[in-house]
Amino acid sequence: TIKKMNLGSDLDAYYPKLVWGNKMEELAIPKFDRDQTRLELFFANPRSTVSKLILTDKSNSYVDYENLNYFRFLPDGHHFIFVSEKDGYRHAYLYNNNGVLAQQLTKGKFDVTNFYGYDEQKKASYFQAAEVSSTGRDIYTIDAKGIMKRLSNGKGSHSATFSNDFSYFIDQSSSWNSPDEFVLYNHLGQSVRALETNSVLKKEFAALGLSKKEPFTCNAADGTPLSGWIVKPVNAGNGAKLPVLLVQYSGPDSQEATDKWKVDWEYYLASNGYAVVCVDGRGTAARGERFRKCTYEQLGNIESQDQIAVAKYVGTLPFADKSRIGIWGWSYGGFMT
Repeated sequence: TIKKMNLGSDLDAYYPKLVWGNKMEELAIPKFDRDQTRLELFFANPRSTVSKLILTDKSNSYVDYENLNYFRFLPDGHHFIFVSEKDGYRHAYLYNNNGVLAQQLTKGKFDVTNFYGYDEQKKASYFQAAEVSSTGRDIYTIDAKGIMKRLSNGKGSHSATFSNDFSYFIDQSSSWNSPDEFVLYNHLGQSVRALETNSVLKKEFAALGLSKKEPFTCNAADGTPLSGWIVKPVNAGNGAKLPVLLVQYSGPDSQEATDKWKVDWEYYLASNGYAVVCVDGRGTAARGERFRKCTYEQLGNIESQDQIAVAKYVGTLPFADKSRIGIWGWSYGGFMT
C-alpha cells in the first residue's frame, strides 16, 4: 500500500532526505522550497499520514542540504540533533521532538565539519571542527556547560570513528607532508595504542627525494586572506624562473588546500621543472557562512577574480616566470579554468 504524507503543497518542493526515528511512527521529512532559502522540517506518522511542521530554517542565500547529514533522532525518543548555520557558522543544536530548542550544543566562530554524536548520559557532544585553522581538522567534545575540549593534537587533519558508547575513538590523522596514522584514544583524548603509523610508507616516500608542500597565504581580490600551498622543484632557488600551474576546484563548500596527506600529479610536475600552486578562494569551505556563500547567484565571478589575484601575487614571487602561469581544474574547476 502506498500512502502519501500530508506535507502541504508539493509545487516546486524538494525532499532531499528521509530519516527514520526509533519507532515506526517517527519519520523526519525535510522540505525545501525551489530557491532553497527555506527548509521546513516535518515529522510524519507513516500510518496515519498526518504530518507536523517541527521547525523552519531560513537563509538569505541558501540552506545547505548537506547539514541534514548530521540530523538524527536520539534514543531517548524525545529529542533530535539539527545542524544549522543560523548564527553564521555551522553548528549543532538539540531540539525536543516538538521543535522547541533545548540547547545550542556547539558554538563559536568556527565551522563544525562533522558531528559524531551526542552522549545522553554525559550530556556531551563529539564533533570535528575547523577551529584551530580552516585548513586543518580536529576532534572535540563539549559538555552541557559549554566547556569544549580538543581531543586531537591541533596539527594537520583528524577524523574520528567512535565506539557506540563514545568511550573510545580511532583517530585518523595526516598533514601536508606526512601520511595517515591511526591511533586508538579514549574519550578523554588519551592515547591507548597506535594501530598503524605507516612508518614503512614514510621511509619509502622520503627516499624518493620529492619536494615538500609549503603552506602559504595570499589575498583575494577584495583583500580577504586565502590559504594555499606551493610545490616547487627540488632545485628551485638556483636563479631560474619557473613556469607555474594553478590547480583548483573552487566549487561551493569545497576545499583543496587542506593540511592533509594527498599525493597527486603536482609532485610529478614539480619533478619536471614546474611550480604548482593551489589556493582556495572565496566560496570554499570551513570559514563560516558569509565566506562560503558569498558566491550565491553569481557562480564563477568572485572565484575567478580570486584565482586571477592569486596568479598576480605568484607572479611577484622570485621563483616565478609571470609570463608562464597557467590554470587547471576538473568539473567545477574546469568551468573555472
